Amino acid sequence: MGVQSHVDQLLYDGETVLADSRGRKAGVVVTSHRLLVFTPETDGKNLHTLNRPNVTGLTKDERGEAGWLSPAAKWLGFGIVLTIVGALLDLDGVLGSVSTDGTTGAVGVGWIGDLFGLFNMAFGLLDDLLFFGGLLSVIAGIALLGWYWQSRSELLTVQIAGSDDLDVSAVGFGAESVRALQTAIDPRVADDSKPSNR
Repeated sequence: MGVQSHVDQLLYDGETVLADSRGRKAGVVVTSHRLLVFTPETDGKNLHTLNRPNVTGLTKDERGEAGWLSPAAKWLGFGIVLTIVGALLDLDGVLGSVSTDGTTGAVGVGWIGDLFGLFNMAFGLLDDLLFFGGLLSVIAGIALLGWYWQSRSELLTVQIAGSDDLDVSAVGFGAESVRALQTAIDPRVADDSKPSNR
């Protein structure tokens, strides 16, 4: 991170560095006056400068494309219901059997027996279709969950008063470095970590 290696050149007179942490794709420096966020590996600005009074906090968490969760839940729910219905339902012989014996000479009776036989076969296949359709829906739901899981990434979020939060990649930021940044931004965070305050 070329720019971050020259932090001292970016400081105002009398401004001091309170915490400095670097990840693989971003860096954060907390000074006595400002918060400097370096993002040379991303699109957009290489340096975000925020005045300390406007920075309300800093957190590290994992997030993914939440748009995959709702369809995944729907497909999983739909698939589970269909699989259970298909497994429990036995539609073979729902219509019973229609016998056309002794009426072979009557006009139009033969095709009615064939029609009932066709319906019986269709109902017999319906429970199998429900079962296998349910399994396919469950597989689709699991695939959508997999895409959500794959889209997850660690983010460092800088909360800014009166503006949108700033999210940067948290890859390479350890728990200790995040804690040091949080403490430098808001010393009350360090007080909250003491066992006597819990």
